[in-house]
Amino acid sequence: MKALKNITLTALFTLLASSPALASTAGRVDNSGFIVWAFLGFCALIVVAQLVPAVMVMMGIVKDRRSTMFPVMIAYNTEHDKSSSSLLYNAVRQADCTPYQVNSVSESIEVLRQQKPAILIVGATFDGSNVLDMIPIFRHLQKDIKIILLADSASEGFLRQARAAGIFYHALEPRDAEDSQELQLALQCAKEASLKRTQGVWQRLTPMFGAR
Repeated sequence: MKALKNITLTALFTLLASSPALASTAGRVDNSGFIVWAFLGFCALIVVAQLVPAVMVMMGIVKDRRSTMFPVMIAYNTEHDKSSSSLLYNAVRQADCTPYQVNSVSESIEVLRQQKPAILIVGATFDGSNVLDMIPIFRHLQKDIKIILLADSASEGFLRQARAAGIFYHALEPRDAEDSQELQLALQCAKEASLKRTQGVWQRLTPMFGAR
């Protein structure tokens, strides 16, 4: 930024210093219009150079504000256990995320298209189908979605296939405060991973303009 100011001021002083010489060599030619427009142009350049970092900082604040409440799609039925349902929703909200409950494939497709959730919480089955068959569909609609699988009695072979399909984390169904805390930590990790991916370009560009 200082280098830009120095170049601008040097060019401006050079133009102002050369104006008498131009006037003496071409007395009947009026060059004042060019000098005025050049002066105004350089002043505008200085103003724009000063405003760019401020605008980018404001944009960063807005982006951070929008990203504080992450949409989380919950494709997990907890109607059989109200206590587990309460713990699940509390964990999502404690991680500064917004829960979107879906109970069918059609509802999940609608939420994925409209809300574009960054995180998905799903059980071993969903809408009568094995989750291993559903994960490719979820990833097709939302490529970088972080999937948290809740399963208590899943076999090692099932978990191996789930990890190969690209789940982010396997957690137990929330039955107590300890399970809820584990789920909350998993949500926070998934949220940070999503933020790093979406903000990577922004973080590389802001230092070029002096924004922090």
